[in-house]
Amino acid sequence: MKAREWFEGIASLQARISKLEGEVESAYVSTGPHGQRLGSIGGSSKRDALEAIDHIIDSGAMAELDEAKALLVRRLERATDVLYGRSGRGGLASARGYADADILCCHYLQGMGWAEIADEIVRPESDCPRKWCQMRAMRALDYIDRVGMERLAES
Repeated sequence: MKAREWFEGIASLQARISKLEGEVESAYVSTGPHGQRLGSIGGSSKRDALEAIDHIIDSGAMAELDEAKALLVRRLERATDVLYGRSGRGGLASARGYADADILCCHYLQGMGWAEIADEIVRPESDCPRKWCQMRAMRALDYIDRVGMERLAES
């Protein structure tokens, strides 16, 4: 697998986790109290709310969310090792400079857009800062493919 595909997979996993969190949150909100009715007509019982929570658990959404989060933690650790080395002073940052590592980190691990990254990293006098960031990222990903993730992580 190429470095770009691997980093895009991390971004995709983060999006999937956000979606699952939203689904679980909305399911819990739908089980909460929605006002009280007086009298014996209408209203919901505690049993209805418990059944709704059981449905959330039985649907596997919670288990899937937990598994996805655990996988994300492992991938983020690996990605930061590749970008900055296990020591924090190596990796891509040491080999090609911190700008390259920071651009990849911001875009793929933190979900920032190219324009936002350019505002943070590129000098204002640059002609096309967004394009500059994208080109640096592509060159950095090519470098990772040439050198290898494991070698960078160990540096």
